[in-house]
Amino acid sequence: MVGCGKYASREQAKIACDKWKDKGERIDYLVHFSDSDTYEKYVTDRACKLEEATSQFLGFQGEFSRKQREVEGERTAYLDVPELINLKVVKRFYY
Repeated sequence: MVGCGKYASREQAKIACDKWKDKGERIDYLVHFSDSDTYEKYVTDRACKLEEATSQFLGFQGEFSRKQREVEGERTAYLDVPELINLKVVKRFYY
């Protein structure tokens, strides 16, 4: 696991983690609740989670299955959106 230094505030640590997250592999897709209620969404292979007890954001990285990659650019039901598997902490953003 790699530390990313200490940030001056929780907000700065979150911003840094979110920037790192957005550089991950990305899958774009359309989610629909009904024919008239559709919106664009995306997911990356990275995620950030606040761990207040240790004053840090954990940077998780995972994988998409082949089936999940097939939704790229497609319209999908809300319950079928891609989810990461094999998540591991690979970065820590301390504040």
